[in-house]
Amino acid sequence: MPSSEERAASLITNNRYLSLATRDSSGPWVAPINYVVGPHNYLHFYSAVESRHSQAMADGGDVAVTIFNSQASSEEVDGLQASGLCTVVPPGEIEAVHAHYFEVNFSDPEEREWWLRPAQEFTGNGKWRFYQVSLEEIFVIDFDSIERERVDRRVGVDSVEMWRLVRPGVH
Repeated sequence: MPSSEERAASLITNNRYLSLATRDSSGPWVAPINYVVGPHNYLHFYSAVESRHSQAMADGGDVAVTIFNSQASSEEVDGLQASGLCTVVPPGEIEAVHAHYFEVNFSDPEEREWWLRPAQEFTGNGKWRFYQVSLEEIFVIDFDSIERERVDRRVGVDSVEMWRLVRPGVH
């Protein structure tokens, strides 16, 4: 059986969507988010500045994330849960993140062209912001617990090892 770190790395690299949980003065909020891995040890996404989760992150970037394949059967399902920090990508990194995001997320040039927004729309008075999620505490399903006790628990993941597997050759 693969290690917890291998499973977490596989979940991150083989899925495109995560559920992002934030909290604002109105209470908790969760949003489905399309993400890409990198550059660096971050999950990147963009959202409209006016969205509820963007507004919540402006007040503080603590988030919770879950990544899983919603098409998997009960026997095949695996999932990652994490807490972390989500911040706006700094202005000096927008160009690199912008290019990386659209290249990775839209490999078909025609589709990319349709989705592509100008990089300057992600700064200043632009409609969108790029965000980076730093995963701090990461967990996956504890299959041993399910097998032994039929209790659904989680087991921690070594984030350094996980990122080494997600981005080989970088660490």
